[in-house]
Amino acid sequence: MRLIALLILMFGSPAVADDTLLPWYADDYEAAIADARSAGKPMVIDLWAPWCHTCLSMKNTVLADPSLASVAERFVWLALDTDKEINFAALEKFPPKVWPTFYVIGPDETVQAQLHGGATAKVFRAFLDRGYAGAKEGTSEEEGLAAGSPEYQVRLAERASLEARWADAEAAYERALAMAPAQWDVQARVRLERLSLLYKRSEWKTCLDVGSRDLDRAFVGHTPAAADFAYYLYACAKHLEDGPRRRAVLRHALRNLYRLFADSRAPLTIDDRSEALRIARQINLGLGQEPLARALGESQRLLLEQGVSQAKSPKEAMIYSWPRAEVYVWLGRGDELLDSLKLLVEALPEEYDPSYRLAWVLHALKRSREALGPITLAESLAYGPRRSRVLSLGAEIRQAAGDLTAAQKARDEVVELLTALPESRRPKGALDAAKKARAKHTKGAH
Repeated sequence: MRLIALLILMFGSPAVADDTLLPWYADDYEAAIADARSAGKPMVIDLWAPWCHTCLSMKNTVLADPSLASVAERFVWLALDTDKEINFAALEKFPPKVWPTFYVIGPDETVQAQLHGGATAKVFRAFLDRGYAGAKEGTSEEEGLAAGSPEYQVRLAERASLEARWADAEAAYERALAMAPAQWDVQARVRLERLSLLYKRSEWKTCLDVGSRDLDRAFVGHTPAAADFAYYLYACAKHLEDGPRRRAVLRHALRNLYRLFADSRAPLTIDDRSEALRIARQINLGLGQEPLARALGESQRLLLEQGVSQAKSPKEAMIYSWPRAEVYVWLGRGDELLDSLKLLVEALPEEYDPSYRLAWVLHALKRSREALGPITLAESLAYGPRRSRVLSLGAEIRQAAGDLTAAQKARDEVVELLTALPESRRPKGALDAAKKARAKHTKGAH
């Protein structure tokens, strides 16, 4: 284990570019789709959010990869902040499954390809190629992609998933894997998507069985999909009773994660590696192996500091705000992060996320009165569905600071905000939770 930790400290990462090289439209769906129709080009949509560290990492690494320059003219490029109200209508057509979510759509708005979460440049290019092949000759299911190809089956699966036809999606993914060549660049991604479907359908035992069978193949190439696969496998396992079979599968997942950590040539960003470490930490905790979990937490902390030291701007450093906050607090070292977060707040006065993270850490340290300043700043800057999270933290901070009236006002605002949002844009279960929190503290106040 000590050797693994030392190897983690030596990891390199792709250079972070100063800016993306693609001609993005920003938060203007109508202009982008009009351009796509006029030019007869497919459109790439990046659904992202300022609080999403994987979104920010993708923007500064994969989406800035020079290899994409050769395909830039093939597409119209659109980035949509999923928390902005101006984008809600587009999100009804093309909802985020996770953050980030990417789509390739045809000029007639038919979905040609999807990609969920972080990816390598090679996998992202395969996603673009699949979407372009589906759109270039037409938008019917028979054109563009050969019906007998695994890529065609993936498109069928993605469309079925978009319509919540989970069984059809799973069957299409199975067909894709059955007909794919041995060295298929996206096979790990397809195995991940299939496992995530079992998780969404709450098929915990089948998820564990399929995950165990696919574990080694999902880790081929050591892409970001590998760690995400381990995440869904553990998420399913948590719903099953502990026993030898469950523990053996989770130990198998850990062995694969440790091999990933030790592979310095794996095509992973620092953010990808940090997430893999977090997942391994959670699995170790689930197995009752806290010393190993703490060793992984320390390795993750040091890796994130490497990321911050390599960042070329405060915005790039913001990639690591949440992972750093989470792991520092978990390790009982939250106070060591405060000065760094304060500097980031000062450097990014128009961004709500740094002040939100600073307030969260201060609150976790039970320094709630000190958290009032940063949370008030975050509340003044936050918008959309994410604002409900910021306001909820503000209510907790004010409650802890003894200002019960202000806390209740914040809880009222959370309920009002979530009620006003379209149902599809509300975080699942958030409105019920907000109403319960308000009722609980209203009763307590009396």
